Amino acid sequence: MGLISLTFGTGKQNLSVQAMRDILYPKDAIQCQPGQENRLEIIKVCTFYNSPDVYVVGKVMSGLVKEDMHCHFNGRKVFISDLDSKLKGIAKQGMTVGFNVEGISPKELSKGDVLEFKLD
Repeated sequence: MGLISLTFGTGKQNLSVQAMRDILYPKDAIQCQPGQENRLEIIKVCTFYNSPDVYVVGKVMSGLVKEDMHCHFNGRKVFISDLDSKLKGIAKQGMTVGFNVEGISPKELSKGDVLEFKLD
């Protein structure tokens, strides 16, 4: 048997195609439980040059935080619009995460503030 037949096969074998299996990613196993506190402590608040968006860096203290969650802070409803984490769009307890928020100015948030998020 030559190198070509070892590499590419002889063409005489019938290959069977198995059904595709579901791929489970780590973020698929993380679920938001009803009644669970989803709290985040702010580490840093900033804006980027020529951008009106407010960017927040924080540590998830309990529960989880993911895109499309909201919280009430100083009487205003604040939404997460874009979340950056190791798990792509979701962060669980103990993780440091960065995200854009809508509905609040950077002057209203400061280091040490705690945000409690809920699903819509």
